[in-house]
Amino acid sequence: MTTVSPNGTADSDSPVDNRPIFEMMVRSDLVVGEETIKLCCGAEVDALREDEPIELKTAAQGNDSGFLRNMRIVMQSEIVGERNIGAGMKGKWKTDEQYIVHEVIEKKVEEIKATGDISKNVAMCYSFLFTVLSKVKHFLEENEACEVKFDPFKEEVLIKKISREEAKENGNGVTNQFLYLISRLG
Repeated sequence: MTTVSPNGTADSDSPVDNRPIFEMMVRSDLVVGEETIKLCCGAEVDALREDEPIELKTAAQGNDSGFLRNMRIVMQSEIVGERNIGAGMKGKWKTDEQYIVHEVIEKKVEEIKATGDISKNVAMCYSFLFTVLSKVKHFLEENEACEVKFDPFKEEVLIKKISREEAKENGNGVTNQFLYLISRLG
């Protein structure tokens, strides 16, 4: 974990560089019934172990159980294919030790999902994501571009028709051409 390149030699006597070095493109499918939504996303990866991506986090001492049940961390790791999460446990908050990692624990994403309501909550998030992306996909079958906005206070997703030019201009739009290119990824 202390190398600056994927195939570099580990040097555990030097400080770890915390800049995002490893980046990857991931292609996945969300499948419900007969419908498939193809995903393509970029991700910064904290570390690699023999080409296997690993998510690294830090947490204050005594906060490991709540920290490792964080649904966002589980979904982020799962979507890019990270099977393990490493957590550096730091000293107690508001002490001189709060910045020093004293222990590193590693958990499997599947193991974390098996605790509490994480599995159910992750499934609900994937269902929500699938529903929104499915609606966008069907919307773009009849329109050239759209903008998608989520209002958390009203708990609603708005899909607004915009022109292809507007989508290019504001950088927030999704075009039917983009959808076509993503669908050809395999």
